[in-house]
Amino acid sequence: MDSGILLTWIGALLIIGGVIYGAALALQKGRLSEVERDGRTRTVTSLEPQQGITPLSLRRHWPALALIIAGSILIIARAAF
Repeated sequence: MDSGILLTWIGALLIIGGVIYGAALALQKGRLSEVERDGRTRTVTSLEPQQGITPLSLRRHWPALALIIAGSILIIARAAF
């Protein structure tokens, strides 16, 4: 197998892995549709999270961004040479 094709595949897998890892970090907060019951048997069924949505932060998502950047560098390096 040509080393250029191998670099392209590794770069693509790194990008896909970074996107999946970033999505897993976002979903790690908990289920989006949780049934909460209070003392009066009233249920709250909403897909909206009770806490605010946390934006993309470099402090928390840096591994995912590093994977995406490393994959992009490999693909660009292959295209340059």
